[in-house]
Amino acid sequence: MVSAPSCGFNSTSQCNTLDVAGEVAAGFSILGSTFVLISILMSQQRNFIQKLLIYFNIATLLDTIPYFLVDNWVQAGSAFCTVQGFWIQFAEWAVMAWMVCLTYNLYVTIVHQKDTKLLTRIYQIACWGVSIIAAVIPLATGVYDHSGSWCWIKEDPLWVRFVAYYGPNFFVIFSIIAVYAYILWYMRRRKTQWRGTYRPEYEEERRLIRLRAHPLRFYPIVFVCLSLVGAANRVQNAIWPDDPHFFLYLLHAITAPLMGFLSALVFILSTDGILTSCSRARDSAFTSVHEYKTSNNPSVNLEDSDEESSRIESDYDY
Repeated sequence: MVSAPSCGFNSTSQCNTLDVAGEVAAGFSILGSTFVLISILMSQQRNFIQKLLIYFNIATLLDTIPYFLVDNWVQAGSAFCTVQGFWIQFAEWAVMAWMVCLTYNLYVTIVHQKDTKLLTRIYQIACWGVSIIAAVIPLATGVYDHSGSWCWIKEDPLWVRFVAYYGPNFFVIFSIIAVYAYILWYMRRRKTQWRGTYRPEYEEERRLIRLRAHPLRFYPIVFVCLSLVGAANRVQNAIWPDDPHFFLYLLHAITAPLMGFLSALVFILSTDGILTSCSRARDSAFTSVHEYKTSNNPSVNLEDSDEESSRIESDYDY
């Protein structure tokens, strides 16, 4: 496998462990991203949200493949090393850019109730365009080199990594947290307005949120959690460059290529998977019981009915 000094540790076994952990995580992510892409492409009717997920999973798939090319495949200073560094930088930015678009889509759909279908072309130009620019600039300045178990932006000078990726990454992480917190607050407030009141516009608003927002609601959380691991490792490297922590490196090696696998889990649970099926089954059972009660007891208390309906609404809370 990899030579001892190449990963930052003096133990060959530690370096091998990092390589194997990254390759295994990358393998699961390739399977996950491929599963999502095949599932959506095989569906007869693809909606706008599914199209966004196609682009996002293409980015996660591109982000995963280079992690198979560890040190025993790529030599430092070679043209292949530069290609791998460019590829990782482009794919990391693509995942981050598409996550910004998914989060923005959530915000606009839930808070402003706007249809974002017309933004597809803008999303594509912005995400792929920004990613190419972010990868070309380090290439033009010649900063792609050996970086741990793979090639990326070299460690010296350290500020280059933070300008080229981690600075924007920190900004995106905290922006997503802020937007998500606002969405949570907004949804709690809207729930109090929906409860006990029937209005056609409220029903339409809930329907649109279920259709356009709920399939995307967990992706930002997964992205933030994975990004924080890598960010923590790089911050530790910057503060104590001569004291690397193997556990942080191991977590980073596992989580760096893992977005594709977790994206597949979110897709299964959020789109047409287990949670949606259970929710529909419970809604169907409630509807049948409610219809039976009302047909056999016309004097049923409508307020009680509203309370039961509000419990179903909790399925659509954040």
